[in-house]
Amino acid sequence: LLGEEAIVGVLAVTVVMNLAVFQYQQILSVFARDILHTDAVGFGLLSAADALGSTIGIVLLAQRPKAPQAAVFVGSCVGMCLLLTGFTFVTAFPLALVTLLCFGIVHAGFSTMQSSIILRAAAADVRGRAGGWLSMAIGTGPLGLLVMGWLSAALGPGTAVAAGAFTGLALVAGLTLRLPRFRSYRW
Repeated sequence: LLGEEAIVGVLAVTVVMNLAVFQYQQILSVFARDILHTDAVGFGLLSAADALGSTIGIVLLAQRPKAPQAAVFVGSCVGMCLLLTGFTFVTAFPLALVTLLCFGIVHAGFSTMQSSIILRAAAADVRGRAGGWLSMAIGTGPLGLLVMGWLSAALGPGTAVAAGAFTGLALVAGLTLRLPRFRSYRW
């Protein structure tokens, strides 16, 4: 499995995104209360925006069945990092909602291509193991929670989330440049 750059790339990027980027969801309530000055309903809307955006994104992706998988995967990561960075500067609730909706639309490309690339790139006799490795990569998220909590306490939630998004962007770019066969993967 580790001899296939497409698999290595997806696993490495998945670890990065789960450690650095997706942790914003755990402190979204702090944004809702302290930065956007909204109530529980507003927090619920913010939380749902990513999921609603993902639904829209999946419908859009279904219109392009021949999209280059690695380009969609990496582009989605870059888009999520940029949108999340922008979100940290937003103080108006409606704009925050639209930003997270757009984040969800882009998130669909990541989620869809993550499993697709792994399963297509793995030989038939090791697909189960490939899925297990992907589950392990996704399971690194709790370590990111520890870091995000610590950074939020030390620097504030906006700076912590922006730092995670910037770190994610830098690492995804580095991995993509380092793995040319991953970068050009297409089935």
